[in-house]
Amino acid sequence: MAMTPPRIFASEISLPNMRGVIGSFSTLAISIGISIQAGLGQFLTWPIICYICSIYTIANFLSFFFLPETPYFMLKTKNVAAARVALKHFRARNYDFDKEMEQIKEYKEDMDIH
Repeated sequence: MAMTPPRIFASEISLPNMRGVIGSFSTLAISIGISIQAGLGQFLTWPIICYICSIYTIANFLSFFFLPETPYFMLKTKNVAAARVALKHFRARNYDFDKEMEQIKEYKEDMDIH
């Protein structure tokens, strides 16, 4: 359950051509985390491993309070102008926003988002 919000957030803010790759990193991270926990289980007790893992979960939860909204969320809750401002936050200064904004507008029309 803890990995669903970061996966969605990362896929919504990533470049359109990189969404698949970035979306798969969370699955890889889960596999690595399970392997690390299994390795730590050889040396530490179960409660200590739980405390160590809870630090990551709490840090992940607290970090969401400081993250800005994604362009797709702004498109759904506000308007295209707010989505453009959110997109500018996640892209480089010299990025061509118009092309991606057209894709977002088409998405809004196709999904009938009001």
